[in-house]
Amino acid sequence: MIETDFVNQPYIAELLKMDSDSAERTPSVLKRLINEGWTTEAIDESNGLSTVIHHGFIASAFPYHRSLRNKTNSTGRQITIPRTKTIRGKDHSLYDLLLVQRGEHIVIAVPFHGLASRIFMQIDGALAGTGTLYEKLNITNMVIRLGEKGRMAAEDPTQRNTEIVVTRCHLAYSDSLERNRDIEQVRLTGSNLGASKIYSNLIAPVLKRQKTDRLQVTPILLGFALVRGGVRKSGAITDSHGNFKFSVGPGLRQVTRVFQLLEEVERIRGVVSTTPNVPILLSRVIEGEE
Repeated sequence: MIETDFVNQPYIAELLKMDSDSAERTPSVLKRLINEGWTTEAIDESNGLSTVIHHGFIASAFPYHRSLRNKTNSTGRQITIPRTKTIRGKDHSLYDLLLVQRGEHIVIAVPFHGLASRIFMQIDGALAGTGTLYEKLNITNMVIRLGEKGRMAAEDPTQRNTEIVVTRCHLAYSDSLERNRDIEQVRLTGSNLGASKIYSNLIAPVLKRQKTDRLQVTPILLGFALVRGGVRKSGAITDSHGNFKFSVGPGLRQVTRVFQLLEEVERIRGVVSTTPNVPILLSRVIEGEE
């Protein structure tokens, strides 16, 4: 079973879309970027689909972590994270790289924003000529579709008692006359924001937006979760450019469930689009969000 070093913490991720043949070849194309090759595991799902997880390590002479931590691995041995390796006479830290493939979609994820800023550009360069696009969400439209209750039942009829709920919302305020700067940004966090009247009041200008409104309220970050039978199955945070963040836990089941969440989101009309631009270059707003 694949086991990441940096567990129970948010990973920065991007969602790539390409034809199925290119998706199949992507792990071999990116193999040169990692240290000592991939560890691979396939997870078959009840609906007949298969999710393939590839795990490798990025070797970096620059330290992206703030402190060392101790971890007990699956064999019961204590190891220090991040692991280190001497390459060409210099110590390098080893950081997780996850590549998760399902059909024509690939999620790539690493545990630190600084590392993502470097490695995602290298990945984009390695995939040049493959027609790779990055999926992003129109989070304003998503807020509008989910409404003041911040929730929507899954449209897949096979997913009974399943909902998408808003768990985080970061709103930016701007005054067209630039006279009133009392409030510039508001952040909301919770397991179900729509259960509070505070959320519905704050997003009211988004739901009833008019071009003549002087005060503009714009969602710049949105967190959402897939809830089934009252139990949270997976969650993610995204900005408007296609940068994602999600938690990676032991066993990586949370990673595979991210696809289930994104599939439900894709069924919401007017929310999903693609771009050839690398999302990590366009915004840093997601960097400090846990």
